[in-house]
Amino acid sequence: MMDDNKKKIDAIVGDYKFGFKTESKDVINTGKGINEDIVRAISKYKNEPEWMLDFRLKAYKKFLELENPSWGPDLSFINFDEFTYFLRASERA
Repeated sequence: MMDDNKKKIDAIVGDYKFGFKTESKDVINTGKGINEDIVRAISKYKNEPEWMLDFRLKAYKKFLELENPSWGPDLSFINFDEFTYFLRASERA
């Protein structure tokens, strides 16, 4: 399944030739997937004010309501629970 998704992404994005990748051990990693608890954790990790958390929660709720666009390439294969939405690779904020 992941190989099929990688092929579809490669067909849309093309071959990434620049090699920007840094191996590191994460200090903070929310893991794969997103939900309201993860949105709250991200805001807490970033030491954000309450208004920013409220903004993030409203954006997350809107994200849940949205459908993939009907124009352009077919994006229905994207599983948003396969993404890591926040990680921090060092203690510096």
